[in-house]
Amino acid sequence: MSDATDETGRGASVERIRDAVDAVVTTLDGRQLAAPDREPVAEAVLSVLVVGDRLTVDSVALRHVPPDADPSASELATTLAEFGDAFDPTALRESVSDRDLRRLAGRLDDLDERVADAEQFPYEFVETAVEHEHGQPVRSLGYRSDDAADGSLAGATESVFAGPRAREQIEQVPRENPDAPLFVGTGTRAGRDASIEKDHLFRHRAIFGVTGYGKSTLLTNEFKQLVEAGAGGCFVDPKGDDSERLVEILPERRLDELRWLEPGSSRGAVSGFNFLELDLDPADPAYETALAALIEDLVALLGVNEVWGPHLNQLASETVTAVNAHNRARPDEPDLTLVDFAHLLTDPAARERFAERVAAADVDLDPDYADRFGAVPEATRTAVREALVPWIENPITRRLVAARDSEISVPRAVADGEILLVRMGGEPKELKRKLSMAVLRRIWSAIRARAERDRRDRDPFYLFCDEFDNVALADETITAMLSKSRSYRLSLTFCTQYPGQLPESVVEGLVSNCDTVVSFNPGSRRQAETYNSQLGVDVDTLTGESNYHAWLRTTLSESMERSAAFRVYTHPPFPPVRTRDERDRLIERALARDGWDPVDDPATSRLDGGDQV
Repeated sequence: MSDATDETGRGASVERIRDAVDAVVTTLDGRQLAAPDREPVAEAVLSVLVVGDRLTVDSVALRHVPPDADPSASELATTLAEFGDAFDPTALRESVSDRDLRRLAGRLDDLDERVADAEQFPYEFVETAVEHEHGQPVRSLGYRSDDAADGSLAGATESVFAGPRAREQIEQVPRENPDAPLFVGTGTRAGRDASIEKDHLFRHRAIFGVTGYGKSTLLTNEFKQLVEAGAGGCFVDPKGDDSERLVEILPERRLDELRWLEPGSSRGAVSGFNFLELDLDPADPAYETALAALIEDLVALLGVNEVWGPHLNQLASETVTAVNAHNRARPDEPDLTLVDFAHLLTDPAARERFAERVAAADVDLDPDYADRFGAVPEATRTAVREALVPWIENPITRRLVAARDSEISVPRAVADGEILLVRMGGEPKELKRKLSMAVLRRIWSAIRARAERDRRDRDPFYLFCDEFDNVALADETITAMLSKSRSYRLSLTFCTQYPGQLPESVVEGLVSNCDTVVSFNPGSRRQAETYNSQLGVDVDTLTGESNYHAWLRTTLSESMERSAAFRVYTHPPFPPVRTRDERDRLIERALARDGWDPVDDPATSRLDGGDQV
């Protein structure tokens, strides 16, 4: 009997191989593999592809990330799925035997077992000990994997991470039950779980405390829980550390939804958004509300309320509508942005070019548009343009709000529940404030566009802002968000170490509208006295607290009354699931996907004839 299989036998063996491929893909998909396990798994996948190539007549071009490029589990799963689809009995070489096919199936079975075994500890740290709080294993001691090179702990610094119980609450519980409360830590008196019901988050939270006592850890642990639960949110990070930490701990299954906003990036690419983008069709019932909200926030952004009148408001509305219609109709061309709007204010020729450009895109515009723009008093137009100039002359602020080629859309991030991380680093304080407030205002505009939707159709969106004293302005935006956003299903968490430096109106808004107050050590009596009456905790008690200990006051679900303040041992940092190098590669991929090279950053208007702004 010939060693070669007949067509029937080949078909059955190929089907067996496809089943084995499906099994590995199922095991790999959405899985987080520790760094030491990824390369051997990738090598095993490559060996399957090589053997499959030898068994077939015509090689099939498959997407494949080499093992030394550190492919993710999902990338490996995609490669294998394509291999399974392409592996056809008619493509087998005549000399292929049933034994050859069985060996390939065996390789796949071994690969499936290897992946399953590699899932036991998906964290990038070496756990050396577990400590308990009230009998619960909430602390782990250990070393980051990238600090323990080549398996050696010499020179590595031991750190505290979330222990098994804390990891379960931060990762597993919200993944399995999206409606589970937000876990904060462990009560220090009775050892009960300290948590906040999700519905209470829409009554907002204020978090206080000096640097180094656990504020940022609490924020990143909580944001991870919301992401694990499938929610969308924005994390504004003026100091630049929290956002990188988040990329180290986000679940792999949601990385495609990550949007990295960093207009001052030094990573080779930068990112921003178009402040004028609405991401809505004019026929959408929410369009007019979204348009009015955007114009209102543009006026607030520029601080031109005193000179802004009905005539200019109407022209601005028509301009924004035309800009959005043009940008949708011409997706292969750079977008029109605030830079172009600045030229419309003072340049008659730019208005004519604008009318011609949008007409070429089949966008309707009032034939008298240019003349009506010119009829606005020159002093008014000049004042608005002068307010725009600081935004469009500074390359960082221009990239943030007037990006021509960005794939990041703040309205779409809100509507689709994406993960928007806004990172700033060494920018001056005033520039950070401008950048942060631009993002907050654009989120607020997008949220207010939900007014036409039934409340049940408003998916929750969570806004976290660290270093809030470097963000808040003394205008009405923050107080309006605090007082009105609950009905729109926008949750606000504002965190600051210097509440005494916040504008008085913002402090009043926090005191009046934040139902949950958390205080770590405030660092000084002066800072504590800004809010301690809200907690009902003595100033000396607050200033005497140690790391990861906080006082919490919130609403009780049973009675809907405010609780007395209670002391909590907050969870330590969630351990990284990625090394620093892996984190940086993910950020660079996000920037490459959504951003652009700053060398190619267009500094001119599309309507100005090529002159510098």
